[in-house]
Amino acid sequence: MELTYLKTFHEVAKWGSFTRAAETLGYAQSSITTQIQKLEESYGAVKVLQHNHVNYTLSYEFGNLEAIKQCVMYGLGIALLPRIVVADAVQKGELIAVRFAHPDCKFYTQLIYAKKKWKSKAFTGFLELVGGANHQN
Repeated sequence: MELTYLKTFHEVAKWGSFTRAAETLGYAQSSITTQIQKLEESYGAVKVLQHNHVNYTLSYEFGNLEAIKQCVMYGLGIALLPRIVVADAVQKGELIAVRFAHPDCKFYTQLIYAKKKWKSKAFTGFLELVGGANHQN
């Protein structure tokens, strides 16, 4: 067993949270999850966490939408993804898209761009069109 795993286990038990342990140790939450899974496989570490009333859910975090899409394609869950990300897979019949709309669920999107970058006339016109003329400087 690696000493790193024991440190990770200690932080999870101390904080009662994988996320808080990740923040404290400077790791990605997915790294904490993997380390605890390895301890569970080798030593039954999760039984100790449960015995001490540390509630947790093993989960994963991904750095890009393509990784999430691939996990869904392998049957590892469901996801809310932009249409453009899944269009090709839906067209090929690899994924099924369900239109998602609910009055209590609102998704907010921001248009972002480099503050100091030169803006073309077309881009400035686009900003005005989407209401970005009143953007923050």
